Amino acid sequence: MSSPSDANAFKPLLSRLHVIVENRKLTQSRTKEKVNRMMEIAFGDNNYQATQEEMETGLNNILVLCRERAGIQALLESNLLVKLKSLIEIKKPSSKEIERKIMAVRIISQVLQSDPSLVRIFLF
Repeated sequence: MSSPSDANAFKPLLSRLHVIVENRKLTQSRTKEKVNRMMEIAFGDNNYQATQEEMETGLNNILVLCRERAGIQALLESNLLVKLKSLIEIKKPSSKEIERKIMAVRIISQVLQSDPSLVRIFLF
């Protein structure tokens, strides 16, 4: 059995852990907002009409987000891999689409570095 004095000993630790958890929740929330915005720009989600330059910038920003654990998690939850696969499968791409295909391959490479088990999504 634990005594009330034991519980008091843990209060400072619990206070510090609470601050850490709250900071992580805030970071995750901000990351999800960034992911949603970049998915809109890069793939025209929510009927957003982006220019080719904006799309390329969106893909570059997605690549950067893939380097963070919270970023990659939020991107995967947003069906990033499905969207990248459809981008790669474009037949007879224009020169601008080729640039976007190259960015898609770079993003997939970054994702697979963090979780190689995701390769199964691309093997059919």
